[in-house]
Amino acid sequence: MHTIRRFLQLESAGGIVLMATAVLGLVCANSPLAELYEESLDAEMSVRLGTLGIAKPSLLWINDGLMAIFFLLVGLEIRREILEGELSSPFQLGRTGNPWKCRSDPPGGASPGASAGPQNGPPTGPRR
Repeated sequence: MHTIRRFLQLESAGGIVLMATAVLGLVCANSPLAELYEESLDAEMSVRLGTLGIAKPSLLWINDGLMAIFFLLVGLEIRREILEGELSSPFQLGRTGNPWKCRSDPPGGASPGASAGPQNGPPTGPRR
């Protein structure tokens, strides 16, 4: 149990589990287990509460459920970043207080390709 707890505390644990399950799915889909794999995705699953119920193939349950969990986790991660992470203060956003300015913009605020003044206009020196 201690080993599982240590693994789950790793920042890369989610990626490792994702890669392992992707490899497992590829192996199952391209082996003699392919027919069983397809049948398991087409198997009807239902949830019933008294007379109310919903029945769908397991593939739809997996897609809908995993998408809901994915967007829940994305929302929680954005919330955490806003409250205590990189998005928690204007200084940390772009080190300028301007959330629309990228960190890769050159000093002075000019974006790549932006001009510092007129390029083909009349001279801007003092008039005589």
